[in-house]
Amino acid sequence: MVAVNVDGELLVVISYDPIPVLPVEGRGLKADPTFKNLLKDATVTHLSPKIGTELSGIQLHELTNEQRDELALLIAHRGVVFFRDQEINVKQQLELGRYYGPLHVHQNLGHPKDHHEVLIVENLVETSEGFLKRQMYDPFNAWHSDVSNERQPPSYTSFKVLTNPPVGGDTLWASAYEAYDRLTPPMREFISGLTAIHTGIVSIVFVNYGQLLYRINLLIVFDSLKLLPLLQRDKLFDVHRWNSSTRLYARTL
Repeated sequence: MVAVNVDGELLVVISYDPIPVLPVEGRGLKADPTFKNLLKDATVTHLSPKIGTELSGIQLHELTNEQRDELALLIAHRGVVFFRDQEINVKQQLELGRYYGPLHVHQNLGHPKDHHEVLIVENLVETSEGFLKRQMYDPFNAWHSDVSNERQPPSYTSFKVLTNPPVGGDTLWASAYEAYDRLTPPMREFISGLTAIHTGIVSIVFVNYGQLLYRINLLIVFDSLKLLPLLQRDKLFDVHRWNSSTRLYARTL
């Protein structure tokens, strides 16, 4: 634990140890490729040809292990899966996440008491967006793959919408597999020999604007291509860069 001075008040902050590299079992490798358990009572709507599927008629907190495995495989194929009218609570959401592997604790974003693996994400114009636009970058340009600077980046991210505006505020999704598939053969060959530096230095910069830092993880180097064993498909993996004005650009291609 460490103590920090914030506006004249001494706050005690938890300091987390580095995350160890752990063996993780790919649950989708055990799934029935016909999705007979997951989709038997579901209504399936594909939102675009290459990415995004909505399932209705399913409650996530009631999934069997067979259905959870098939959900992992479906996410691998479709990139992102949406569920409406869910009754799942925080503890059940954490339990579902733990089925797929150890849960991640973010290095500097805040979390609720007693639930360090949970982030509260909000997008009010005068808080998140206003802060980011003044200090760092436009949030609508913040294409990214979650905490890609970790030695083991998360395989999945689970969101539950608590409040939502009637219009706007949309999150956009892109398929790095489709981006790779659309490259010309010479460009694919060029990229296959590259590496990308994934840095957590932005967390240090955020500290200068009042955020706390629970764990330092500054630098990791990955190949610019990643092979997903579940699908045996290559994808472009996250490019970040800084220019001389310390304006952040983040893109998942």
